[in-house]
Amino acid sequence: MNKHRMKKTAVLLLFCCCFATDFRAQQVLKLPEVDAIGYDIGGVGLYAYTRIGNDLYIKRNVDIGSDDAGVDKGSYMRRIKWNVSESADTVTGTEIRAAQKGVIDALDLRPATLSDYVGHTFDINDNNTWRRIHEHSSLVLKFLSRNIVAVQELYHGCKEGYADYRTSMTIIPDSVVMWRVANSHYLLPTIIEMKGGKRMFVFRANGRSYMLIPTEKGDRLVRFGWIRMPAYLTLAGRKYDDTAPDDFCFFQMKEFYGVHRTAGKCRLIDAFDNNVLGKDYDTITYDRGFFIAKAGQAVDVFNLYLKKLNLGTVKEAREITRCVIGCIEVLNKTGPAYYDELGKRVSNPIKQPLYLCGTVPHWTFTILKKHGKYLLQKYTGGPGVREDKEEYFALSGCLPSDSVAFTDGRKETSYDGNSSFLDDINVSPQWIKVQRNGKSGIIGYQYDQPNNAKPKTVVCRDHGWERKKRVYPIANITGETLLPIDNDSIYFGSDGLTYFFKHGKIGLFPRHKEPRYTAIKQQTESFYHIIKDGKAGWLDIKTYREYF
Repeated sequence: MNKHRMKKTAVLLLFCCCFATDFRAQQVLKLPEVDAIGYDIGGVGLYAYTRIGNDLYIKRNVDIGSDDAGVDKGSYMRRIKWNVSESADTVTGTEIRAAQKGVIDALDLRPATLSDYVGHTFDINDNNTWRRIHEHSSLVLKFLSRNIVAVQELYHGCKEGYADYRTSMTIIPDSVVMWRVANSHYLLPTIIEMKGGKRMFVFRANGRSYMLIPTEKGDRLVRFGWIRMPAYLTLAGRKYDDTAPDDFCFFQMKEFYGVHRTAGKCRLIDAFDNNVLGKDYDTITYDRGFFIAKAGQAVDVFNLYLKKLNLGTVKEAREITRCVIGCIEVLNKTGPAYYDELGKRVSNPIKQPLYLCGTVPHWTFTILKKHGKYLLQKYTGGPGVREDKEEYFALSGCLPSDSVAFTDGRKETSYDGNSSFLDDINVSPQWIKVQRNGKSGIIGYQYDQPNNAKPKTVVCRDHGWERKKRVYPIANITGETLLPIDNDSIYFGSDGLTYFFKHGKIGLFPRHKEPRYTAIKQQTESFYHIIKDGKAGWLDIKTYREYF
């Protein structure tokens, strides 16, 4: 008896030593002494069992947790962390079976690696017991890469309305009947390696967990948290190839990737701390569908498959967000152009439709001339404010003989709380264009009330409704000459830029004080063709960097 206890104690000590390893940021949890893995039916718990005798096992709890990944603030990815309990219990096989837990014995597993699955799609044969959006749909498991898998619900038919908010990789007509993605959950694939190098796979993210069990009789998929029988997987082949453009249509890249900076360099890492782009860069930016990595003058662009796109010698790249088709704007040696997520050139980005909030404030600015003086009336109203405001500002610096307007030449302009969300092109009401003696300039004003302002409150009645309005007395404000009144003309373009012209040259306000181009023409959203000092080149309007 004492000899048996000593042997049992020795095995326990050996087992503890096996787990005296830091398991942070590891995709593979190696448990070479473990004979079987158990799991709760309807739960999320995992248990490691090591056989120490006839029908006798050591049991430990295994959990996949997370900790801070040390990445950029824009990312909300967390680093994977395996937790294996320090304490161990001894249980019998009879007790394990009585506890209503599923058990996977390493002897029942066939040899399998993650690479065997990557790039393949599998039907999830669940006998229609798993929850679905559509009555007659297919559930599939897609291995998109070594670090991303997806469980998707697919339906066969035309495009449905809610698909307007997704970003695809290519345009497919709405009326085409084909396999389409109704829903998609993206998961991190982790691996548990047991005795004999046998492996099983756990997929987890955002509160969802699955386990793939590659047995000799076929692959089984368990969904944690569901009291359901496991589903069986069968290789789908090319059946669902039509859905490839929507592989990442619901993907949130900042949940699965982040930029880690060290020693002045940065790298893109995943939840397993892998340097997924394979090298360090000076900067890495990412938003919805592209990774833009810069090292010196070199610019590399990767899509969500982590494939480097062949875009020529890239000088600058910028993602266009909120598009129906993932789109990036690229300036290379041949000039600027738009490209999709597969690196194919496209004519123009197609923006997703937006549905707006109706309870936002509205602002209207009007230039008035009373008693020979110019005034600015600012009216704040709309359902987004509790009471309307009517303010008046005397525009010093504007002479009675001047022609005064906003930069677009109009006397009135307005916008609302949705304008910035919509990327509307609006003039800046703080900039007043003044024409004097045949020349033009811009005076800037700040429409702020003095601290001692005393508005009066009036009640406005409209079709039986009453609404309060605060009316302010005229406030005198001093303007600042931002652009001298010596230019030939000032023009507000359809691109939202303010151009000024003098002596046959063109400048951009407020960036320039003097004109510098003999020609400038927009080619893409950010890039303009320019001629400066006789040389043709390109201007990045977002940074004002020039390329020749």
